[in-house]
Amino acid sequence: MKKNFLFVILIFISLQIVAQTKVVLKLDDISAQNGECKSLPVMTYLLKRNVKASYGVIANRLDGSAKSLLNDIISAVDNQGNRMVEIWNHGLNHSKNGDVFEFKNSTFNEQLQHLDSAHFLVQKDLGVSMTTFGAPYNATDSVCLRVINEHKNYKKIFFSSVKVEFETNFERLNNNVPMEIETGKPDFDFFIKSYNKYPAYLSSNIILQGHPPYWTDEGFAEFKKILDFLDSKKCIYVLPATL
Repeated sequence: MKKNFLFVILIFISLQIVAQTKVVLKLDDISAQNGECKSLPVMTYLLKRNVKASYGVIANRLDGSAKSLLNDIISAVDNQGNRMVEIWNHGLNHSKNGDVFEFKNSTFNEQLQHLDSAHFLVQKDLGVSMTTFGAPYNATDSVCLRVINEHKNYKKIFFSSVKVEFETNFERLNNNVPMEIETGKPDFDFFIKSYNKYPAYLSSNIILQGHPPYWTDEGFAEFKKILDFLDSKKCIYVLPATL
């Protein structure tokens, strides 16, 4: 009888662990120039809260001060020595001209040049070799996916549902659960509606996109409420590279 009871308890614990939702924080438009990074308060807060997060860097918005400014953030590890932060490729210049985006409706060579240049600059200015990509404006096309596919570093790509006829070497991360009611404006009530809209995601992973350089104090407070809610649901924060 006692063995059966213990077995049931173990099964219950296992199911609880399996059911825990993995959360990727996809935080965009990071820059670090002239000794200033507008996202640093958010980055510092998340580390103090022991929350893993990923940051999309716009490569030409870095300079020689970036590494010393962000080194403590980038090098942070948890109690097991695992990374707390991942830097990912958010393009060279976050460009858009009408319906021509940095990684949509532009040529293969243009997209490859932007990807390679961004990769090089982030290695130079932050000392990071990126393995995840997220296009500016989440705008991608089949050319972009071919460029990513032919670049040996990139294993994950955010928010692209473009169909292609070739075999891909990367994983798409598309379980978007919006938390900003508009760009740069986190909103707790809006997030809850999004969270309840995608119940199928909750058994695996959800991705929360935000733009911390543009958050006001009120927006930051809304984001903290979202984290409190996720904590109440026993969610686990993970990095895209480990998803």
